[in-house]
Amino acid sequence: VEFNKPKAYSEVVTLAEIIQTIMNRQFNGIEFREWNAGSRLDNHMTDKAFNIKIRFDPNTGFLFGGNTSNCGSWMDKMGESVKAGTMGVPASPRDGAPIEIIGMLKSTLNWLSEISNTKYFNFDGVKNNKGEVLSYSEWDQLLQTNFEKWFYIPNDKSEYGKFKVDPELIHRGGIYKDVLGS
Repeated sequence: VEFNKPKAYSEVVTLAEIIQTIMNRQFNGIEFREWNAGSRLDNHMTDKAFNIKIRFDPNTGFLFGGNTSNCGSWMDKMGESVKAGTMGVPASPRDGAPIEIIGMLKSTLNWLSEISNTKYFNFDGVKNNKGEVLSYSEWDQLLQTNFEKWFYIPNDKSEYGKFKVDPELIHRGGIYKDVLGS
C-alpha cells in the first residue's frame, strides 16, 4: 500500500502489534523486492541487489539472508567506481547471518522476553505457518546457546573442535566472524 493512499490509514494498530508482525514475519521468512527498486533508490546497486530473502534457522535461531549483490546492513560500502570495476559490488557483502543483525536480534528478543505478556506487550512469542509457537525467551536462549559456537574463532587450534570453524580459512584467532554463510 502506498503511503499516500487512504487504505494506508484505514486501520489503527498499536506499536506492540507492529513489533509482533515484524517478529512473526522474520520468523516465517520474508522475500520481497525493495520498493522503488532502481537507480532512484540507489544508483550504485545492480538490479539483483534489490531482491531480498530472509529465513529463520530453527537449529541456531539465526536469521540468514541477503544476497551477494546487496550490502544488507550499514556495515558495508557499495562499490561506486566504474573505472575500478567496483560499481554495484559490495566490499564485503552481508549475505548470510551478519553479526550486527544477530546482535540486534538478541537484544530485541531479550527485551521482548522481559515485557511479554504485560499490559505493554501482550504477546509471548512467534508462530510459524504450521501453528508452532516459539516463545521470545526460547528464541533468546537459542541465540545465546549458539552464538559463540558459530561466530567465535579461538586463538588456540586445539579448541577448533568446540567451534564451527574451517581451519583452512583461519588467518587470525581471538576474533568473531563478521558474517556466517557468506
